[in-house]
Amino acid sequence: MDELPPQQLADMWYLKFGHAWISRNSLSSDWRSIVNTLMKANKVDYVLVAGSPTVFEEIYKLKESHANH
Repeated sequence: MDELPPQQLADMWYLKFGHAWISRNSLSSDWRSIVNTLMKANKVDYVLVAGSPTVFEEIYKLKESHANH
């Protein structure tokens, strides 16, 4: 799937997750690869959230300006 252009990957992301924040831990390996591609294309926002004082979790959200709907 990574061979698709970033906009098509963003469209797929939108169809599956919309604009919700998604934890990296909840993504399959295919979706983790896709989110890496989307990050490189500046199509997702990324933040770290504290799960505990010493554990951080990565979460992603599709940028609204990059989704076709």
